[in-house]
Amino acid sequence: MNLPNLRYVSFSMWFATWFLLLSQVPVLANPYSAAVVLEKDTPEQREAAFKDALALVLVKVTGNRNVVGDSSVVDIIDEAPRYVQGFRFEELDQQQMIRVNFDPRAVEQVVSNRGLPVWGSERPSVLLWLAVDNRRGQRFIMSATDNESDEEEDIESRLKDEIRMVADERGLPLMLPLYDAEDQNALSFADVWGGFDEAVEIASQRYQSDAVLVGRARTRGSSWEVRWTLFDANGRQAWVGGFADGIHQTADSYAQAFAVLKTEGEVTLIVDQVTSFQAYGELLSHLRALSVVEQVDLQQALDDTLTFRLRLKGDTDVLQRAIRLGGKLEELSQEVPTQTLGPLALRYQLRP
Repeated sequence: MNLPNLRYVSFSMWFATWFLLLSQVPVLANPYSAAVVLEKDTPEQREAAFKDALALVLVKVTGNRNVVGDSSVVDIIDEAPRYVQGFRFEELDQQQMIRVNFDPRAVEQVVSNRGLPVWGSERPSVLLWLAVDNRRGQRFIMSATDNESDEEEDIESRLKDEIRMVADERGLPLMLPLYDAEDQNALSFADVWGGFDEAVEIASQRYQSDAVLVGRARTRGSSWEVRWTLFDANGRQAWVGGFADGIHQTADSYAQAFAVLKTEGEVTLIVDQVTSFQAYGELLSHLRALSVVEQVDLQQALDDTLTFRLRLKGDTDVLQRAIRLGGKLEELSQEVPTQTLGPLALRYQLRP
């Protein structure tokens, strides 16, 4: 792909492109927050809204879309007001909404105590390439920007709303491509529809997502059928379903990988290339922020190699997946068994 001569690109054009691309970085809303309709602000309706909002939050936090039907959470939802940290009123499509923020620590504790998993901050960002063929002459790739065709825009707008709503319900960081000139030069509708994975991979690189979700949608009678493929560091998964199914199954997959069940364990973590006090501070903050980590203790510092003992809430596999997703550490070896460090030690080096 030939890059334009920057001397002839106006600052305003560069800024607009930069701003649009930056706006595509998925920002995960607080999973302990949800907005619901509040028709009238009375004590009874406000309490009912608190319960509805907590039900939505429990789906995000556990990673289980059917958790509200679990008998173990009925009383949690009934006691929703005790977990409320704050709320504010909003308006959406001329409807009054109330956004409720719940106490993360309290919700996590009660969910964990019921033996349910907790899906924390380790949520892979997902880039969605969706090719749509309505079999009436309209074919398009869904983008973050508006299209010129009114009919096409109407279809795309409705699909965007549905997909984004489901992604928000599941707490899945999702972004759509700009599908601007650069994307169109790299990837055509035929590439996506025909399953040319290499072209999709190349076009996706500018977005730096953790995963790429590809959908190929066409009408089947009065309904839609979508062939879904998810690409990430673990390979590829494929399935067929509706539009919501693509988001749900992606979220299910990552919830299974990253959600933590309440167990206790310890592991030794060796990290090389920690060459400054600032790097040490950033590393320590990163480790403490991992949902699976309950406590971090520095055991040894030798030159630029640090040895930590981590107390875990979950198992070592979840820890390793969380570290890979964070992108700050590069794995050197899976296990380093020694008499002094114990039966298992994981070794990494700090990325520059």
